[in-house]
Amino acid sequence: MNKARRMMVVEIASAILIVSLLFAILLGKLFTMYLERDTKNDLKDAAQIIEWQLTDIEDPATRNRRLDDLTKKYDMTILLADRDGNILSEFTDAEDGLSDEELALYKSEIKNYAGDSAEPAAGEFNSTGLYYYLDSNQAAGGYLLVGKERNPGIEGVSVMATSLSFLGIAFIIIMLFVFQIVKKYFMPVDSALHAVRELTKGNYRARSYVGRNKEAGMLNNSINQLARDLQEMKIAYDIQKDRLSTLIENMGSALLLIDDKGYINMVNRAYLNLFKVDEESYLSELYYKVIDSEKVTALIEEIFMVEQKVKKQIVLTIGLERKNFEVYGAPVIGPKGEWKGIILVFHDITELKDLERVRKQFVANVSHELNTPVTSIKGFTETLIDGAKEDKNTLDHFLSIILKESNRLQALIKELLELSKVEQHGFQLDFQKVDIMPVLMDTFEILEKKAAKKNICLKMVDPKKQIVCETDSFRLQQIIINLVSNAIAYTPPNGKVTVSASEDKDEVFIKVSDTGIGIDENEFPRIFERFYRVDKDRSRESGGTGLGLAIVKHILEAHHGKITVDSKLDEGSTFTVIIPKTQSSGKGK
Repeated sequence: MNKARRMMVVEIASAILIVSLLFAILLGKLFTMYLERDTKNDLKDAAQIIEWQLTDIEDPATRNRRLDDLTKKYDMTILLADRDGNILSEFTDAEDGLSDEELALYKSEIKNYAGDSAEPAAGEFNSTGLYYYLDSNQAAGGYLLVGKERNPGIEGVSVMATSLSFLGIAFIIIMLFVFQIVKKYFMPVDSALHAVRELTKGNYRARSYVGRNKEAGMLNNSINQLARDLQEMKIAYDIQKDRLSTLIENMGSALLLIDDKGYINMVNRAYLNLFKVDEESYLSELYYKVIDSEKVTALIEEIFMVEQKVKKQIVLTIGLERKNFEVYGAPVIGPKGEWKGIILVFHDITELKDLERVRKQFVANVSHELNTPVTSIKGFTETLIDGAKEDKNTLDHFLSIILKESNRLQALIKELLELSKVEQHGFQLDFQKVDIMPVLMDTFEILEKKAAKKNICLKMVDPKKQIVCETDSFRLQQIIINLVSNAIAYTPPNGKVTVSASEDKDEVFIKVSDTGIGIDENEFPRIFERFYRVDKDRSRESGGTGLGLAIVKHILEAHHGKITVDSKLDEGSTFTVIIPKTQSSGKGK
């Protein structure tokens, strides 16, 4: 556009300059004509003055002197001729006199004039620059010719000066005119072009200059209105894009967008984190080249084939983990029904599956644990009804078994209620500063008789020292009772169970050690599960429910504490309870 504009300006200026030059030439011609006319008038006036000066002079010598003076005065050539055209007197201002050529021209004109007896004549000798005025002269009795040579230098300078002056004025006028054209037409167009270029680059804040030109002003106003509309659309688009990006990037489910050619166009942050892949290795790649799972690629191919929504549950191995996903896939259809691609959303339902599995296991375990004592009680009761009650020894034996199973059933129901309570969202602990040693001693006294029945040595290390921390003393006692009861249950007769406590700057440590059967290291992660038993037969014989360690774990979590285990098969186990000395608030959850 700048090049075209410059060319147009040059063309306009050139055209105007050519016209101005032609006009200057015409003006020079007119000036030359004016000089010719002025020279002829000067010659005529001079001839009249000369004739008047010679009117009363009859003496030729006096007349010649007068003519010589007039020649020098008027800077002209004066010739007197008789009626036959013969030269009587010749006077000139030239130092060398008249040249033969000039004299011949003058004589020829006088003879022609004499022959025609015409009116006064004036003119130029064949563009030689010699002008003359010829008329009859009564004083001389013949003809008077006054001649003058045109000064070409003065005339040329005058013509050139006039032409140059006109050209200078014309040039100034042209520049002003061109400037007005540029200002009126090209500046608004150039501003509009600049604004359009900025708009094509995405700079919607660009605006065009609005001048006084009506047509250009309409163009620039339209461009500015377009820029404002585009800017508003861009702002709305950016807001919508940010909202959509925020929604996609922060949604909990993994998302994958594939175009109609099978190239991946988008993966969100959840997908990258879940499948541990890099975004650069996925974008603009064919899905079957970067997705390793055959189940996922088969699902994508199914959507491409049927062009319908598909919903499936699949299991994928990610690293060392197996995860359950509910995959929702759907085709992306444009507003005119054109095929745009497909979208896949991966909902991680592993936790839901785990919860479902735990629920099923819990129901099965509860049913089994409840069914065992109920079946036993029912069987012995039916036996007694059938006549066994008549035998006193059998009656006493069966009743003792029924009592034992009833106690076991009661303990199971009690611990189920307790577990349900500590797992509730609103479960609270009453934290107070407590010396834990008396709590441990009370537990020691409660279980001492139980240990004595198996001839197990129950020992309390350094019971007289004082260890203070913020805790719920009732729940702490419940933790210790469960741990010591398990230690007694899984320790053979003549074994040993030791309870000790210690502290450091921030935490309290309570250890329960036994010399029992021990726990295999592979079973450590499961011992805190509901109904899980290391030795099921021994646990049932001891009346255990399999819920004690699960209750311990939940209570410790409410204390912001933890429990660790160290054990070897056939050597014994040590459970260590770790509780912070201070809690964040007076109530625990």
